[in-house]
Amino acid sequence: MKAKKVTGKLLSLLVAVLMVLTLMPSVALAAESTELDFKWDKMKIEENSDTIPVEAGGEAGTIAVVANGDNNKVTINNSDSSVAEIGEGKWKSGMQAWAYDVIGKKEGETTVTVAAEDNPSVSRTFTVVVTAPAISIDFKEGKKGVKTAVGAEKGGLLVVKAVSNTDEPIADDSVTCESQDESVATVSGGSKVTKESSPYYDYYKFSIDGVAKGETKIRISSNQNSTIVKFVDVTVVDDLLTVKVGDTTTSFKVDDPLWDQAETIPVWAGRNHSFTYEESSEPAVGPELETILAASGVEVSSLDDDQLIYFLPSDGNKYEAYFTVKELLRDKRYYFPNSEDLTEGAMATEAQLADAVEIPTIICSMDNSSGRLVFGQVAPNERTKSVSLKNMSTGGTIEVLDEKAQSFACDVKADKASGSTIEPGTEIKLSSASILTTDIYYTTDGSNPSRNTALYNYRTKEMSDEPDGGLKNAIIKAPSTEGAFTLKVMQAAYGKLDSNVVTFNYTVKKAETTPAVQKGATYTVSGQSVKVTKAATATSNGAVTFTKAKNAKSVVIPKTVKLADGKVYNVTTVGAKAFTGKKIRKVTVGANVSKLAKYALKGSKATKLVVKTKKLKKSSVKGSLKGSKVKTVQVKVGKKKVNKKYIKKYKKIFTKKNAGKRVAVK
Repeated sequence: MKAKKVTGKLLSLLVAVLMVLTLMPSVALAAESTELDFKWDKMKIEENSDTIPVEAGGEAGTIAVVANGDNNKVTINNSDSSVAEIGEGKWKSGMQAWAYDVIGKKEGETTVTVAAEDNPSVSRTFTVVVTAPAISIDFKEGKKGVKTAVGAEKGGLLVVKAVSNTDEPIADDSVTCESQDESVATVSGGSKVTKESSPYYDYYKFSIDGVAKGETKIRISSNQNSTIVKFVDVTVVDDLLTVKVGDTTTSFKVDDPLWDQAETIPVWAGRNHSFTYEESSEPAVGPELETILAASGVEVSSLDDDQLIYFLPSDGNKYEAYFTVKELLRDKRYYFPNSEDLTEGAMATEAQLADAVEIPTIICSMDNSSGRLVFGQVAPNERTKSVSLKNMSTGGTIEVLDEKAQSFACDVKADKASGSTIEPGTEIKLSSASILTTDIYYTTDGSNPSRNTALYNYRTKEMSDEPDGGLKNAIIKAPSTEGAFTLKVMQAAYGKLDSNVVTFNYTVKKAETTPAVQKGATYTVSGQSVKVTKAATATSNGAVTFTKAKNAKSVVIPKTVKLADGKVYNVTTVGAKAFTGKKIRKVTVGANVSKLAKYALKGSKATKLVVKTKKLKKSSVKGSLKGSKVKTVQVKVGKKKVNKKYIKKYKKIFTKKNAGKRVAVK
């Protein structure tokens, strides 16, 4: 009886299941991927190769791939991400594929496997081989394109930088430039620019000469590393120079008679911005700006002083500039042959102003530049290079605008508040949000400043090889006698009216006598002892030896110290057994230190020595690490390129044989 009931229930259940299956819609099984489709035409990787070559710090290209099943996604497995990094996959609709960037991190090999997400058995494996780059090339000022004109005398200028990343120096013929279409443009030159050369990097200067109107590319390659190739776009136009005045446009070609009437001007100065041309330089030859404008139908005498003239060189908008008519055509401008010894930023003396030669404003070809705008100086400290326009006659444009120059408010501030009482000789520092784009002129005699008075921010061009970046300002000091002291400042910029004058009034205290600092005397500064080896004077810093550090975990030997006489002393030497404190674990050496005495760190528990000075030599660190626990010498003397140079140098002097202990220099 029970068996019959169970059988009946099973039959009922089976019927119910069959009915449900009958009523359900049909479900198709998903098709798994059977192959991977690599988009080879979008990659820099060889189609049939299982090896991906890449340089450390470089990008090999893009793995662009799609699985051909219902699920088009892929997975990527990288065996060692410290050697090469695979970027995050992104869907690229233009490729119709998943894109993964391959970036080299350090020398070595790693295995990269690409597989279909829905079927891991469908895969392909690559070996990524990362090498240290033997040489790299780049363009000075990040140039991406060159514009030149048909028949331009020197054409577009291309400066290529070649850098060796190994111990092998740069070869003389390291860089090759080739035109992809010589019917449009040709390449000549290739000489080294020895001004900035070194065994491990060099600049090469090429001239791109226009043959016919059109576009092409220049291929730049390294002869020491065939994998390094870059391209620069070249545009060749018909006209050397175009002048626009209202609705009128005048174009000048290479055979224009205007260039047969060229003027030759003498060399000139530009003392505070490295813009002095020596007698050996190529002559500055070209037509006067006034002649160019007259040939374009402009009556110069009818132009207003504050009317603007716009210059757009073939380099593009990065180098555009505006001037007023007064600045270029009305103000008298000179070459100052006697200003070579002018103090940077200072007003010129009568002797330095003597024999000045008035020169016109011209568009000239000189110093491997086609069409530089040359306009002399109103005073020897004027920074004319701040708007040194090149390539005006390789497709440049001059436009006389209806616009007038605008005035602007002086935004200069002083670090000593106006109206305050200050010590004799106090240094006053100025600041401005526009200090890199305007010139700050000042006076200290109560007169109003102008473009002929002293210049404060005399060097605002960055020079990366210097620790401070190369940005320098004048030193303004209060007088040494008590009484009232007035500082007046104004700002000037080409293409603008001069700013208003801002006045800072001070009261100078009566000078207090300070104790003399004698050679051989010992002083304590911020809990650390120094010994005077050279007394300071009114015009030069003194020197001291660092003799005893404070007992702290991290000790810093400063670049300078100020002693009882109020003067500055350079810390040039570290004495023997200067670090006996039990807490000391790290010592940082300042930028003026040129010697570490024998046994300088003996008895110290410091394990790390940080070096911020470039002045150490083999003889000046001999035996300095004997008896110490130092394990690491870390070099921090500047930016990456400079640091690399000094790491190499210091590895040769911080040796067990010379310094007295084996250490890691990095």
